[in-house]
Amino acid sequence: MILFEHERLRVGETWDSETFTLAQFEAIARWKDRTNHPGIELGHRSLKATQWVGVLQIGRLTLEILPKAEADRDGTSRTDLVKKWKGILLEMIGRLEGFDLRASDKASLRLQDHTLLDVFFHAFLTQTETILREGLVKTYRQVATNRTAWRGRLLVSEDLKRNLVHRERVFTAAMEFDVHNTWNRILVAALRVLSRRTGNASLRARAGALLLPFEDWSFPRLRDEDFARLRFDRRTERYRTAIELARLILLECNPDLEAGREEVFSLLFDMNVLWECWVAHEIRRQIGTRPWRLRTQSSRQFWKSEEGARKAVRPDLLLEPTGATDEALELFGGAFTISEKTVLDTKWKVLKSAVPSDADLKQMFVYNELWAVKRCLLLYPQVHLTEFVSGMFRAEDEGRETNCGLAFVPVPEEKGRA
Repeated sequence: MILFEHERLRVGETWDSETFTLAQFEAIARWKDRTNHPGIELGHRSLKATQWVGVLQIGRLTLEILPKAEADRDGTSRTDLVKKWKGILLEMIGRLEGFDLRASDKASLRLQDHTLLDVFFHAFLTQTETILREGLVKTYRQVATNRTAWRGRLLVSEDLKRNLVHRERVFTAAMEFDVHNTWNRILVAALRVLSRRTGNASLRARAGALLLPFEDWSFPRLRDEDFARLRFDRRTERYRTAIELARLILLECNPDLEAGREEVFSLLFDMNVLWECWVAHEIRRQIGTRPWRLRTQSSRQFWKSEEGARKAVRPDLLLEPTGATDEALELFGGAFTISEKTVLDTKWKVLKSAVPSDADLKQMFVYNELWAVKRCLLLYPQVHLTEFVSGMFRAEDEGRETNCGLAFVPVPEEKGRA
């Protein structure tokens, strides 16, 4: 079942040959109550998609939520829109740090035949299979166990308790160099979730084959802090993409633990963040070796109370020359040109007229003041409007003018997908 941003689904409605049931709605309502996730808005026996896109799996129902910048279909069929925006979404997610979805090529996966969840699972399996072929990373760990030969430090109390009769054994603690470490436990845990969640027989068989050597592994549920403690080095860098995909699979799994209830699995992305990340990635790529720098974490204090409370503001992007240069920077095929320090703010909105909202303009005016720039740009997806639009802020009492432009950036094209 597929929804676009801001579409509503009601109990009893049939979409894509599947009927949305009351039990599925109640499962999503419990998930919403437990997580307070902004990805879904609930109404009376209905739900509405927001700007969050991705996948919700409720029992055997997979609900995909796709971006859709078009305000209308312009005669395009829903099937074509689904194919187009599913490809665009995966291209944008693939630009996020740590996500390599290029493994899902058209030779092995066809988007119109598979859900977004299949694509993520396929990418994770491909990465994990590569790691297993190359060999799992080994680390040292201390293991306390009964041994037939003395090794390491004797644990007297345990040895007396276990081996008072069997004196041919000795209970010791010793360092061992093996594959039982956090890196590999994460992969195994994600494989187990994948084998339970996927409805695709081929993916389930691949996961089952990879799990065969690890059937006796047991460990507590992995949490965010387990991932935070990982440090990539020359031995583990090859794990990076698989670990990021595993993190998404494990930490976004939200099972309802009440017996007999449908489980909910969510894998959702904020389109505002995705749009910002994709634009930043493309600008960096287009800058190349030219003397310009893009900053994404620039912030300034905006307000401070007498009690010490503070408010800061952060523009999405700050583009500035790295030295004295007269080289103008033309971006996105001439959508706009930068010749001086400029604040950029990305907006996942569709404008039918070249007039931004009051809130957007006020936000950009603040950026101009705090960063002392003469120019700022609002970057919207290119749908109805294509030409760059320039406007001026006026501050008559100070006798100076600052510029706020509107640029319309082409959305990414789906590449290498069927």
